[in-house]
Amino acid sequence: INEKITNRITQASIPTIVNFMKRYTALQEVNLSGIFLDSKNHADLTEGLCSLPSLTKLILRNCNIDHNGFRTIHDVFKITPSKLEVLDLEHNKLTHASIEQLCRTMANDHSSSCVLKHLNVSYNKIESEGLTTLIATIADRNKSRNGPRLEVLKCGSNPFGIHDAKKLPALVSVGLTELILVKTQMNGEIAVNIAAELRGKGGTITTLDLSRNDTIGTALTRQRQAGDISRDYPKEFFSFLDSGTYCNVTVLNLSHCALKESGNALAKALDNNSILSELNVSHNGLAHNGLLPDAWIDVLMKHRYLTNLNLSANGIKFEGLRKVFAALRNNKDTTMKVLKLSHNTFEDSTHNSKDLNDIMDFLQQNSSVQELHLCQMGMKDDILVKIGEGIAHNRGLRILRADSNNFTTRGVGDFSQYLPNNTTLQDLDLSSRDVQMSDDTYLQAYKMLIDNSNIERILL
Repeated sequence: INEKITNRITQASIPTIVNFMKRYTALQEVNLSGIFLDSKNHADLTEGLCSLPSLTKLILRNCNIDHNGFRTIHDVFKITPSKLEVLDLEHNKLTHASIEQLCRTMANDHSSSCVLKHLNVSYNKIESEGLTTLIATIADRNKSRNGPRLEVLKCGSNPFGIHDAKKLPALVSVGLTELILVKTQMNGEIAVNIAAELRGKGGTITTLDLSRNDTIGTALTRQRQAGDISRDYPKEFFSFLDSGTYCNVTVLNLSHCALKESGNALAKALDNNSILSELNVSHNGLAHNGLLPDAWIDVLMKHRYLTNLNLSANGIKFEGLRKVFAALRNNKDTTMKVLKLSHNTFEDSTHNSKDLNDIMDFLQQNSSVQELHLCQMGMKDDILVKIGEGIAHNRGLRILRADSNNFTTRGVGDFSQYLPNNTTLQDLDLSSRDVQMSDDTYLQAYKMLIDNSNIERILL
């Protein structure tokens, strides 16, 4: 029962859904996100869920589930043997009492009553007691060599105060592989303590998401005494990326973390890292006067291991974007597959045609990038045409997202003339208001793209 269906149903459909589950008892995944549940719905839904002996994945996001509701739904663990590996309860009203009930099940001598691997309780009302119990339970559960291990935990955006947030670093060393701590009010001291755990005991963590913690960037400053730096918090925090540590993080999300001043320390830390493959630093204001600092340009020019980089919404302007493309073009050892630059800006009334050659040259000479995002960047037809010139000789790009720019039907037509020479592009999004202004302009642009390419999916 997937998310597309839940967008069209309400709590009045619960009896029908329950009957469906009772009829098709081989269901393994149930997603009823967005359906408002009351006390009667909880009991009826639980009855249906308990009729699914093979249930492995249950997603009930934004369903108004409070502790009383969870106490009922918790009966799903009475299925014997339980096969439920994924439980997603994001955006509900769970409290520490709910977590303690779940933890009692998880700590039940590692029996068949709970084989959870993935738990999401973000955006609930879990207080300090619940966090303490959760940490202790996961640590005890994961130290067992024979029992099932919890691998993924998402517990951000709960009402932890700064004092409670000081407990978060302990989650690094409890044996998880993915830790998602979105919007947790952590300050610089807590971030540095997390980094210390990652350096020493965080060898199991491969995915770390600290996004939407803007207090990290504002608190990671250099302390000075008598004009000299006494403690470099940015360098200390990002030192977990040093190849000499025990850290094995391959996916790192630091979007919306206010890294404008401390981002340089991150870029420099990447110089000595060969493990990180995916990095999201979008919405951090990394650019200064429209230009990325030299340390970031060096990363783009020299780094060999990043395969997925998101630099969206960092205030990079026309000249800065030229340097980004030039750096990537000159990096002959790059393994970059996904590059996201959306919500920066190409808008500059002074540029001429030659100024646009950097993006064309990048596309012509780079064969590693398979997915490129250039959405809402103020691009006009002249830039689209240069992209077309580059794509004509490109043999790597599969997906191009460039919606919400200032393209016209004429620009799309000029762009389409370069597509017959391209054999790899499969997914193209050039959606723009001008093209959508009328059915005639839309159909005209769509026909030109269809006639000149073999692209499987086109959005205008």
